Amino acid sequence: MSTKYYDITEVEGFEGKLFVYRRTADAEVWAYRANIDGVRGYIRRTTHKKDLTLAKAEAKKQFIELVGRQK
Repeated sequence: MSTKYYDITEVEGFEGKLFVYRRTADAEVWAYRANIDGVRGYIRRTTHKKDLTLAKAEAKKQFIELVGRQK
């Protein structure tokens, strides 16, 4: 089974609604996938970060902004 995500990691504290991943094996930057209540499907964006820890922090920040906009 093929997947469109490479190196997917769940971000702690978001109850399975936020994941960071690399799109391919040779991708340098991390992207994230967010499941926002009231929004159909996933929101996928890049973090523009090469380090996993920084990418998780950026994904958390953007997730909170997206939830705020939704409300």
